[in-house]
Amino acid sequence: MKKKMEVEVKSKDTVKSHVGRGFGITIGVILALFVVMLIGFGGCSTLFGLGANEISKHNYSDLTSDDTGSMYDEIVKDSEKITQPLQENLNEIVGKEPQKEEKIFSENSIVNSQKGISVSIDDFEIEKISDTFAKITKIKLTILNNGTNMIFPEVGVMLWDEDDDPAVAYKFQETIKMDGGIDEGNYKQIEAHVNIGFNDIHLTKNLKLGVYEVFSYPSKLYVSVEKEFVVE
Repeated sequence: MKKKMEVEVKSKDTVKSHVGRGFGITIGVILALFVVMLIGFGGCSTLFGLGANEISKHNYSDLTSDDTGSMYDEIVKDSEKITQPLQENLNEIVGKEPQKEEKIFSENSIVNSQKGISVSIDDFEIEKISDTFAKITKIKLTILNNGTNMIFPEVGVMLWDEDDDPAVAYKFQETIKMDGGIDEGNYKQIEAHVNIGFNDIHLTKNLKLGVYEVFSYPSKLYVSVEKEFVVE
């Protein structure tokens, strides 16, 4: 009986020792992997740091005042090239703090207002090409902001007649873009050169201008104005 108990005790001790060794090996492997990971991340960060230093040295250490001056001149020239087409096709007059709308819009202007934003068709020019074809070459309009916030508008130009498909009435024939926005209480008069051709000049045409917010998606319509005309 005594020998049997000694055997059982030895067997239990053997199992415990195997379990302890297995647990110790597992912990050791996990610690080793953790150390390897730390070393790897440290190496990567070192490499990234060295790369960033090399890039910064390459980009900036060799520049002189003459270099930066020439770079500035090139940027100015590029910006002038970009804005030149807009300046050639668009004349703007900015007015501040209007007292009355009567002083802004002319007697012949077609005006419409919605929630403090007004737009007018002041005038437009038509060039007759033939007995059946003509085109609008210039549009003069005014946008007045009597709202509570600054707006950044662009104007969609639509043109159609009674024989056109209804979808044509909502299609922009041209978009008039402008520089900057319009503060509350201010207005902007625009003279835009356009090229909008149309046929069937014997039919009554509808010219419509829609004022939309540039910085909104989908486009937010502030107000629109419409005028009918016939080519004489």
